[in-house]
Amino acid sequence: MKKSIGKFTVLAVCTTLILSSASCSVAPSSEPKAGTSPQSAEILETRPEDIVTKERKARIKELADDYISEQDFSGTVLVGVDDAVLYTSVSGLANKETGDQNQIHTKYEIGSVTKQFTATAIMLLYEQGKLAVTDTVEKYFPEYLYADRVTVENLLNMTSGIPDYLNDVLYLFEQGELSAEDTFTVEELLTILNNRALDFEPGTQYAYSNSNYYLLGDIIEQVSGMPYSQFIRQNILEPLKMQNTSFDLKNATAKGYYKDGEEALRADTSYFGAAGEMVSTVQDLFQWQDAFINGKIVSKATVHKMLTDNGFGYGYGWFLDEDKCYHEGNTMAFYSIDMISYLEGIRVVVLSNVDDKLAAEIGMQMYTIAKSSLFA
Repeated sequence: MKKSIGKFTVLAVCTTLILSSASCSVAPSSEPKAGTSPQSAEILETRPEDIVTKERKARIKELADDYISEQDFSGTVLVGVDDAVLYTSVSGLANKETGDQNQIHTKYEIGSVTKQFTATAIMLLYEQGKLAVTDTVEKYFPEYLYADRVTVENLLNMTSGIPDYLNDVLYLFEQGELSAEDTFTVEELLTILNNRALDFEPGTQYAYSNSNYYLLGDIIEQVSGMPYSQFIRQNILEPLKMQNTSFDLKNATAKGYYKDGEEALRADTSYFGAAGEMVSTVQDLFQWQDAFINGKIVSKATVHKMLTDNGFGYGYGWFLDEDKCYHEGNTMAFYSIDMISYLEGIRVVVLSNVDDKLAAEIGMQMYTIAKSSLFA
């Protein structure tokens, strides 16, 4: 029988925690630069037809293979430009017990890459006129003490000041107070938040908080009248034929490991919710990137709105840099990054079944290799 985690009430009152890393990716490996967005660097609609040549693909393969072979990496890598796959690589074991190797189609937990889908679902409802990003969250969470001061947009771009609930969750895991059999609900999240002050006045600062996206998932359910997973599946996954993407962490076909090689704790999906509960493959995420940036799910005007900098290097579900948007994900057992460059159309997906930022470092290096090989 699964137990509820009501002990959060006491913990939230007595403890303020700052942990070195919280699940679903607390911050990017390399800090995004504030003040940049596609509105200051136009998304290029087309590129020269001859940009992808055999010679350039061979150069990417040579450089990428050399780099990855020097790393102690377990996972799958995909690099493309526009809708063309330029390079794939697979390394390591999906299951150390059985000796099964990772494959191009291996399903990994993607952590906070989930936030891209959550933000897009909110913006679908926005386009349908069912919500406004300027709405306060009071209509959705009247029991939350600060609901009249926080807007939907504050949740989307991490300017709400709402503390990150995963700090408390991880602490209880470390203390043995929670196990993978326990579950978590939005009601329990609100209990935590009502015992914690805002970190700052909404809209005045930025702080990455998984609480924002957990709440957005519940807003999607309230507005659409269907479960979060059903709304994403019906409006994004099925139209894009993303058949290997799902919402139960148990669907991952690779086992997750800590950096020291030990098998990682597998938490219940409910801990992560719309902040990081999805499982996917590099191929499915490559399809997603193409559909998103080309306005196939939400309009291009909405894409631009989502990729507008909040002044601190974050949009709606994406970190923003001068020439790219990206997100990392971490679930204490897996690490991921997906990335799209605005101008060159380069796309990178790296999924790993090891809790190690090496996956993000590889992703950034793959982008550099592709850019120098195609456009130097």
